[in-house]
Amino acid sequence: MNKVREEKEGRQQSREDKRFGRNFLTILFSGEWVSRERAMEILPFFLFLALLALIYISDRHFAEDVARDINKGGTELKELRWEYITAKAELMHLSQQSEVAERAGELALKESVTPPVKIKVSKELLDSILKR
Repeated sequence: MNKVREEKEGRQQSREDKRFGRNFLTILFSGEWVSRERAMEILPFFLFLALLALIYISDRHFAEDVARDINKGGTELKELRWEYITAKAELMHLSQQSEVAERAGELALKESVTPPVKIKVSKELLDSILKR
């Protein structure tokens, strides 16, 4: 009885082989390559592939976080640059002579209308002052 069954299976197998051919995909999808012994042999390889997939996924997430941080830093840099330019422009405006004179007027100070005078000191007088 086994011989009859084996012959039927052999004929059925040969019909499938003729119909589909013996290429990699038919072997893969037919499930012939997977047996309990074979599965135990290739289990470490599949675990290794799963570990590589996890490492790949975590690396991708880390790279996205770094890219997000870089973009955030670029945005902060632009904001700080605008604040710097604004503060510099305001300082230039406040340091103009007309603005200084206006603020000095609020403090009851008057702007000098006479130009400054250069004071000349002789060398002997300077030496005598420094010796004291």
